[in-house]
Amino acid sequence: ESVQNIVEKYMFNLDIRQVLAETSSDNVFVWLAPQPGGNQTKQTIQSIELQDPDAAYALHQSGHATYCRASPELEQTLVSSLLRDVGLGCGQYDPTGEKLTVMGRGEVEVFAASRAGHVTDWHTDFQENFTIQLSGQKRWTIKQGLATHPLRGCTPHYRSPDAVEGQLKSARLSAPQFEFSQPNERNSFGNEATVLLKPGDCFYFPAGLWHKVETVEEGVSINVSLMATNFATLFCQSLQHLLLKYDGWREAIVNNSGCISAVDRLQNLMTTLPNILGHLEENGGARAILPPALLRPPQFQVVGKGADGDGRNNSADEASDQGEGVIDETESMEENEEDGADDKSSGSSEGSDDNDVVDCETFDVPEEAKEMISSKGGSFVKNPLATLLRMTDITKYYNEAEDVDDNLYVLNVNYAGNEVMESSVRTILKAGDEDSVSKKILDQCCTLEEKGEDHAKLDGVEALPALLWYGYFIPKREV
Repeated sequence: ESVQNIVEKYMFNLDIRQVLAETSSDNVFVWLAPQPGGNQTKQTIQSIELQDPDAAYALHQSGHATYCRASPELEQTLVSSLLRDVGLGCGQYDPTGEKLTVMGRGEVEVFAASRAGHVTDWHTDFQENFTIQLSGQKRWTIKQGLATHPLRGCTPHYRSPDAVEGQLKSARLSAPQFEFSQPNERNSFGNEATVLLKPGDCFYFPAGLWHKVETVEEGVSINVSLMATNFATLFCQSLQHLLLKYDGWREAIVNNSGCISAVDRLQNLMTTLPNILGHLEENGGARAILPPALLRPPQFQVVGKGADGDGRNNSADEASDQGEGVIDETESMEENEEDGADDKSSGSSEGSDDNDVVDCETFDVPEEAKEMISSKGGSFVKNPLATLLRMTDITKYYNEAEDVDDNLYVLNVNYAGNEVMESSVRTILKAGDEDSVSKKILDQCCTLEEKGEDHAKLDGVEALPALLWYGYFIPKREV
């Protein structure tokens, strides 16, 4: 039933001409059929990239295979649903593809083979993949790969010699013996297995799994490729934020034959790392990096084609080198937009529009998540990755004549790990009137930050769950 819904509602009843016209991609890739009598042991893909979907369709009708991204409606609905369901990237997703700090990403590819016998030869992907066979049949041959949690795919099936060095050095981070080639004893292990996919079948294969795909019967399949920020990237971006709070770490690198040695200076700075990391551990640790708002998927809304600028999802520059991918069957596409409807700003980078203001007087944490902001001892620490700004400090210079609401505050968490200072959590908070608890606490927080003073003696923090939910304060861990 779900597959039929995809075919009818999002895939235009498998009208390939319309599928190509409605793609999220700027261009359509056409995989050219091999010439008769060519080398059948290494079937390297030769492709051309076309802007004109009608030209791509004509080549498809001539026996060549087409590859492109699905329509924005299908891609965004499936990716958002699956990221939420499996928790990859904490379910975070930005359908525009513009945000740097969002932890979950994905895309949906459409493969249309117009003849039996088309082969996508052995390769691996760096994404977690789900594939759905919508029509026709495909035979998948799979084998375990040696590279675990790969950062790049391995694509000997694709004629892209410039990609070899990057793929090889990436794979050797986890598998030092890895060889760029079809599966052998230096890049794979175990026995091969074969799976025949028929219409309606859904198949999951993880990142790093070797696979070869043969079209047994002409048809269409879709593939959902899911990606997420890894822990190394998340932690290093957070560490950079902390380091940039210190004068020495902000110094420009200088090395000359006179009196300055860049090596000696760096060595001295490295001796400060234990204290910096210790301060993070004492003031929230991992919870400072991943506050509750980031652990709950944000509100989702489909955006139109072209909203992501270049029409791609930053798949480490390998999107065009992928072979047969994967997709996933969604249980209910419609309920996707209902999930998280109460989350105004759950922290995908720059997590709230200016119109999404959180009222501190009425904000409440979802009942099932209240444990995430509770402290057994009633003690809280200020997140060293967070800063609170008065909205008037941002607007008053250019808007002196305007009546700016002095009850608005902007909370940013973990923003100095990227060049554009994009926050992993950003939300606008609205305090109550002058005599309200929320107004007094928010003003005190701003004053303490401006003076560089400790927040430890600040009372009434638990009365503002918004500051705990969005990560300004962290429940103090009991030792």
